[in-house]
Amino acid sequence: MRTVRSAPVTSSQILSACMAIIWLLCSLLGLVLYGSVVSQHVPGYPDSGQMKFYVVVPVAMTLGSGLLVLLSKRLPTALIVLASGVQILVLLGWFFYGGGGV
Repeated sequence: MRTVRSAPVTSSQILSACMAIIWLLCSLLGLVLYGSVVSQHVPGYPDSGQMKFYVVVPVAMTLGSGLLVLLSKRLPTALIVLASGVQILVLLGWFFYGGGGV
């Protein structure tokens, strides 16, 4: 019987996967926040800006992180680290702006 050997997991894959999980949790948080605004039935809320900020941005970052996980063996490690650094900055901005400031 032949055993299948899997390739070792690289640090860039782990970093990309961690960022994907963090953005997935933010996406779920955004959906919950957006749903709570919808359930209040306040006229004028939610607007399209809230939909983009709380749902579309985290989902786009999740998809981008997932793409990095899939391509992490083909891309240079420096590019993965740079992309993850940019994602961390966007994440901090998303939390500070979405939370009402510093």
